[in-house]
Parts: sequence; structure tokens; C-alpha cells
Amino acid sequence: MRMTRREFAAATTVAGIAGLLGACGRGPAKQASETDGSSSGAKGLRIAAISPALAITLRDLGLADRIVGRHAWDMVLDRRVPIVGDQSALDYEALLATDPTHVMIEWGARPVPDRLTEMTRERGWRTRSWSLLTYAQVRASFEEIASFLVEGQPEDEGRRLIATAAELTTRLDGACAPRASAARAGKVMLLHSVAPPAALGPGSFHHEIMERLGGRSALTSGGAYAQLHMEDVLRLAPDSIVLIEPRESGGAAARKGAPDWPTMERKLGAIASLQIPAVRERRVALIDDPLCLTPSSAMIGFARELGEVLERWALGRQG
Repeated sequence: MRMTRREFAAATTVAGIAGLLGACGRGPAKQASETDGSSSGAKGLRIAAISPALAITLRDLGLADRIVGRHAWDMVLDRRVPIVGDQSALDYEALLATDPTHVMIEWGARPVPDRLTEMTRERGWRTRSWSLLTYAQVRASFEEIASFLVEGQPEDEGRRLIATAAELTTRLDGACAPRASAARAGKVMLLHSVAPPAALGPGSFHHEIMERLGGRSALTSGGAYAQLHMEDVLRLAPDSIVLIEPRESGGAAARKGAPDWPTMERKLGAIASLQIPAVRERRVALIDDPLCLTPSSAMIGFARELGEVLERWALGRQG
């Protein structure tokens, strides 16, 4: 049975369900593997971006029009760009047909597939794999991607690409800057699922962003993706809850303002009946950006929205 787009995004975001990625280590530089064929920059950049997250960052680097192959669950590229595979398998025939110069995959700790390595050498492609689970890995990927693509490009294009990557890094650092009032939100639970309950905890970039903002997590153990029972939520007694529930890309329009309490009560389901501070004080917020689960430059928007939520609570406002 195929996963939904939301399930796929969650699976490629958190280590607790990283079976699709394999067991992952730490440190961006050691996570990326690269296979270099002969230089193919002369015909201009033609990128196969076989990762929804990498495609988002490439788009924000101004390279969407250079992408000739995409992932089956891609969320931002033109639908006319051919699909060349997904996290479980590559479509080598489709990949060949796109005639790429660069192949970018998010393969985690798994080695680059032997057939892709062989094709890279035969065709003169440049291929690289990323693991994008932690804040540090994603932050480093902006400039890693630029460095990977800049070789063989015109000097002015190379300078633009490097400068744009540095700008994305600066914007992320700014969005994650500590907010003095964040701690007033008390213990915050980043809730990813309500039936059954599951939270994003230590090891997820969501958790790391909240800590950088100055927030305090209700979850101090249990991994990046912690499956909970209702009794666990009651015991943890979060002072505030952020429900991270991305709406479908291209679906309903972005909401304006915080949802009203009846809406949040419906979304929380049985959790809304628990005697916990977050429910009593109605300090429950929704982040539903379609890209908020992707380990990419979309973290900038997520960090900004989470910071605004924490500040609203510090001012005594609900939602």
C-alpha cells in the first residue's frame, strides 16, 4: 500500500521512523557521499532532484528551472518534470532519459545504489547523497548544495549561487534566534499525531529549533519521533501544545490567524478531554504549512511561525 504524501514527509523527517533512510549517524560532512564522473558542466546544469526536501532548497536557491527529474512525492516542482524514482527505488530508464549532469538523492546512511554509481561513471554525471535529519545537517546542506553544483558554471552564476546559499543560512539563523519570552510558554509538546498520539522530540530538527528559540520541550527523551499513549500525555502534562499537521500542497488555502478553540478541540480528539494545562488554558496552536515536515529551507518558515506562536502565548493569548 502506498503512503500518503503526509506520511512520506513524516517518515523522511524523523529518525524514529527512518526505516526508509536506514540507520543514520551524525555530522553533515560524513553523511553525504559523492560519486564523480567526468565533468559535465559544459552543457549547463541539468539536475535530477530525487528528494522532496532537496527540491525545496534547490527552488529557494533559484534553480527550479534547472531540475529535469523529480521525486515521486515532490511538492514544489512543475508537474511536467518527469518522475525518476522515490525513496525506495530509482527508475533508471526515466533517469537516463532526463540526461542529467547532477543527480541528488536523500539516501541517508545507505550507500549510493551500485547501479547509480556505475551509471555515474559511465555517463559522466556527478552524484551525491544527503542525510537530512538534524538541524545541523539541514543548515549545512544549503552551502553544500551550492558547492556541489557550482563547479563548471559561469563565474557570475557561481557567485550568485554561493551568495544565495549564504543568504538562506543567515535567514535560518535569524528565524531561530532566541526569543526572550519563549520560556513563558512552559513545557511545549510538538504533537505530530493525535490518534494515536505521537510527538517530535530530541533528535528532530523541530525539537532543536524550539530549543534554539528558547522554548522548553515537554519531551526530554523518547527520540525524534515518540509514540505515546494517552496516559503519557496526561503524565507529561504539557503547558502548551503545537499541533504540526501539514495541509496538502495545492489544497486548501492557507489559513489566516489562529484557529478557534472548537476547531482545535476537534483536531485534538480525545486529547482535548484530558486534564492538562494546555487544554485548560487553551494554549494549543496549529502549524499546517504543507512543507513544515520537510528538512529543507522550509525550516525558515517553520521556525518563524513557531517563534510567533511562543510569543503569543507569552503575551497571554490563546492559539
